[in-house]
Amino acid sequence: MDVWYSRLFNVHAWSEHKQIADLVDEVFESLSQEEQQQLTGASRNKGKTDLKKHLRLVLVDQYVAWKTDPEVCTSISFNRNNYTVSSRYNGLHISPRVKDVCDILITNGYLDIAPGSYNRQNPGLGNRNSRIKPTPKLERLFKNVGLETFELSLDHNRECIILRDKDLEDNKAKDIEYEDTPQTNKMRAEVQAYNQMMLEHYVDVASLEQPFIIRDVKRNGRNIRQHVQIDQTQKFVRRIFSRSSWEMNGRWNGGFWQNLPKELRREILINDEPTDEIDYSGLHPSILALEAGSRLEGDPYDLGRQVVPSIPLNQQRAVVKLLVLIAINAKSRPSAFSAYRADHEKYKNNQLEPLLDAFIEKHPYLEDSICADQGIRLMNVDSEIATHVINRFVAEGKPILSIHDSFIVVREDQNLLRQAMSDACIAVVGADIEAESRAEKEQEHMAYARTWRDRARDYFLDTYVALLVNKSAGYQVRYKRWLDRMNDSPS
Repeated sequence: MDVWYSRLFNVHAWSEHKQIADLVDEVFESLSQEEQQQLTGASRNKGKTDLKKHLRLVLVDQYVAWKTDPEVCTSISFNRNNYTVSSRYNGLHISPRVKDVCDILITNGYLDIAPGSYNRQNPGLGNRNSRIKPTPKLERLFKNVGLETFELSLDHNRECIILRDKDLEDNKAKDIEYEDTPQTNKMRAEVQAYNQMMLEHYVDVASLEQPFIIRDVKRNGRNIRQHVQIDQTQKFVRRIFSRSSWEMNGRWNGGFWQNLPKELRREILINDEPTDEIDYSGLHPSILALEAGSRLEGDPYDLGRQVVPSIPLNQQRAVVKLLVLIAINAKSRPSAFSAYRADHEKYKNNQLEPLLDAFIEKHPYLEDSICADQGIRLMNVDSEIATHVINRFVAEGKPILSIHDSFIVVREDQNLLRQAMSDACIAVVGADIEAESRAEKEQEHMAYARTWRDRARDYFLDTYVALLVNKSAGYQVRYKRWLDRMNDSPS
């Protein structure tokens, strides 16, 4: 197996379907008596924990991996510290003994494994979890199941209100336990209502032949292929709060649409209908301006002149926009410049600093908010705006996809979305904030291209083709299967 082409093990994968029960029974009955005793808790050496539930979990998870992409393997941790049975983030109460289940499946030829690795001298390099993958023996059993992945319960009892903080040892984000309050119960009810509603709506990328994308990412100095699943099992959304505080972050996270590049988002169809994406214009700077008693007018990132001779005017706005958004999140100027240069190595501090100074000169009321660690707080504000918008659509029973400061809806709901976004801003920050529609911008672009239809036909055709949303054969098969299964489901 390619250990660097993997997906994460899902500790919330479950199904009560007869086909899955039959699969579990067939595998269980093929094991030795001693192994069966291990799984049922009858063995004195292994205690009384019933591991047959764990067997079902592993088989469902591996069925999903095989059904989605037979080439992908699964990254699974066998570290006992990653399985706290009583944790609210472990809805199926999976114990560290999931390793015993995998060992039995490996011994009996149902799973292949590539053991994990650990670099003691430099833990940041070369470390990875173990990888597992179904063998042909297990794949033959999978072929008899016949279930679509969206018919499985892949977020069973999964917590949707997450509180996080940085781990003091490795500085990585860690989910932390908390006591419920009326506030957390209200938030959970809102997110659960949204997730339940979205089960009734089909969301897909029309151009994709297969229900996933593969992107190359750099991790610990290594280029790896990352598998991003794009299907009806990836619509579960959570609100994630940071720094152990309900006042920090809180954004709605989790839908597959948040992992798509912008050019693919325009190819999203909801219930086989074309969509539009509407986003707030300069949301965080606009919120900061309102808090300072001012209001951004026009294009906030257009400085009106070329500030740095080495940065062309036609590139300057894009540089300023990204730099300002990074600076709002940063704690200092050096950290802001360093973060910008991480993906734009050609720029130097002496080029970036004049641009930031010019932006502050244009918007002096924002000076105290730049490089002052405001981003995480502003995420909480925009999450409350998103909550108002989403609750409006849930009340209407209409699908909506959130991408933090933008929303995707079917085109017939454009006006409802605009009104909801306006009302949400007024409710949360006390004033409306301008919003821009992708579809309207594309219509303007197409209208301009039509004026060149006779004089520059290649330009017109290129524009026309670029704005088409083609339905792949794979998409049409997926949508028909979903329709058929939904129509067959009892009301």
